[in-house]
Amino acid sequence: MRVIEFKQMTDAQLLQMADDCLAQMGPAPKGLRGINEYPTLLLQAQLYMNEVDRRDSERIEQRDLNFARRDFRMELIVIGLILLEVLIGVGGIVYGVKEANEQAVILNQMNASAATTATTMKDVKTASLEQAAKLKTLTEEEIKSIDSLKEMNSNLRASVKQTSNMTEAMQQQLQILKEDQAHRQAQLAKKPKLELEEPQPRKILRADKAPTDGYSLVVDGHFKSHHDTVEAAEEAGMALKNQYQMLQVQVYDAATKTRSMIEWPAPV
Repeated sequence: MRVIEFKQMTDAQLLQMADDCLAQMGPAPKGLRGINEYPTLLLQAQLYMNEVDRRDSERIEQRDLNFARRDFRMELIVIGLILLEVLIGVGGIVYGVKEANEQAVILNQMNASAATTATTMKDVKTASLEQAAKLKTLTEEEIKSIDSLKEMNSNLRASVKQTSNMTEAMQQQLQILKEDQAHRQAQLAKKPKLELEEPQPRKILRADKAPTDGYSLVVDGHFKSHHDTVEAAEEAGMALKNQYQMLQVQVYDAATKTRSMIEWPAPV
């Protein structure tokens, strides 16, 4: 089996192949040949199950990443709504200040009109006294209105300052969210990826059919390459064993129909 075929297999196919390997083990056979095949079948089943577990882990990690991105977008939307509400509040404050200025202009005009009226009514004593009383009352009301405007102006300044503090706090929170998102993506990018390489054999044979002549390499119970001499077969097997020590490599003699194990490291 090639790596691309292994990658394209579904989870159900991998689990079925693992189950087939475990089923082939069966009860303990008689003879050295059957015992040697046990680790091969067990390693094959473990490889298939590990691939299924790895795929499950990748799906869980992708799901968690999607949840994190969705939460981040929701937080951005909430922050945007808060900023919109703040802008509306600032607009209301500006409108209130404008109305207050207009009222101040009106009050100034009223003061000017009251002064003109007082000058005109000086000749009439009674009228002047009445007008003076009215002017006094009006002046007291104007003083109260000016005090109210001053208090309103102070409240507006305090509100603007509080709004500025809220805006700065939200900007800091947005920066923290961006840094957290960047950190999560960096952690996901650092996780290693599974890479498998298979050495190119000299001659491709049917893995389930024993050759009728020469010498062949048997890797994990499958016929892989054919050689004319036993020395060439052993040299190729040792080169493969040096790269992948976990494989079970044997040399099959077609004449005697026997197998000899490749020992690693090579005996001195």
